[in-house]
Amino acid sequence: MYLSSNIDFIKAYFENMEIARFVEQTSFYERKADSIKNELRQLIRKSLRISFEREDLLEFIHIQDNIMDSFEDFAKLLYLNKISFLVNKEIQKLFNDLLDQVVFSIKIYKSMIETFIDGYNYGFAKPLLDQEEKIIEQLESLEHKIDTLSLDIGKIIFSYKENYNPIDIVHFNNLVILLSKIPNSISRLTDKILDFIH
Repeated sequence: MYLSSNIDFIKAYFENMEIARFVEQTSFYERKADSIKNELRQLIRKSLRISFEREDLLEFIHIQDNIMDSFEDFAKLLYLNKISFLVNKEIQKLFNDLLDQVVFSIKIYKSMIETFIDGYNYGFAKPLLDQEEKIIEQLESLEHKIDTLSLDIGKIIFSYKENYNPIDIVHFNNLVILLSKIPNSISRLTDKILDFIH
């Protein structure tokens, strides 16, 4: 699975191994996501009857697309610069934890979409609405955890600014920022889903 392979991607990066194939794989999935996005847009624009406002749906698709774009930008940024210093185990662990939590938040969001589709098809009964609320709470907790992790990593990285190349420091922190933006996009999507339901 693509999301799981990102862990191998990071491991290869930290070990200064070749990561071009991972970047190509990410770009392949981004193009695939773009194709699905464009197909959805055409369907929405051509549909005579639709349960939600077209503009709301198009914005929803745009925000989802931002998530895949963030992953592609992350992969390309990794490829552009190999940091000159050896990343210590503490930072590697925190960075891997950050990536794990981001990937987990995407999986949780996917379960929310599946629940929403069930509700759309069969009616938004109270148990389904309660389930959606629980998922939102879980996603909010993950977003907070990811924000905290990204700040912790940033503080540690910038504490090395006197010892390492400043460009490498900023580069690494930009990787962290890109990852931490993904849960923010998910949060906007959950707000949209709540609007659709209510």
